[in-house]
Amino acid sequence: MSAQSKHLESRSRLLLMLMTVALTLAVVIWLWTRPNGPGEYRTSPDGKWTAHASNLSRGTIRGDRISYLEIRLVNASSGVQLARHEVRYGRHDQAPDYGDRSQTFITWATNSTHFTVGTTNGATLVVKAPNKS
Repeated sequence: MSAQSKHLESRSRLLLMLMTVALTLAVVIWLWTRPNGPGEYRTSPDGKWTAHASNLSRGTIRGDRISYLEIRLVNASSGVQLARHEVRYGRHDQAPDYGDRSQTFITWATNSTHFTVGTTNGATLVVKAPNKS
């Protein structure tokens, strides 16, 4: 094997190692900054809307974590998001565990005009559904 081919082989290995490290780092950053957490969803009594409540957290590039509640209203047939509310909270706040299946957190009005959901420290949020038929 000539010196030139050895040099090319070592450069190829170095490039492969750098690409592997870069890909691994990208995956780690993506996993850290991606929101995750439990949630609940309920369809409105008329079947037109779906309410979603999630208790999420995600990492930041600085290394800390952001915790928040995400409340969404979605058109049940098309999946189009019609409303989104984000309620951030600190570690000393009491946030509901939307993953607790022994409780119901989302309550729809019987006429499907709105839903209520518990948020931090015992507060509630009311989200109105569109008036469209």
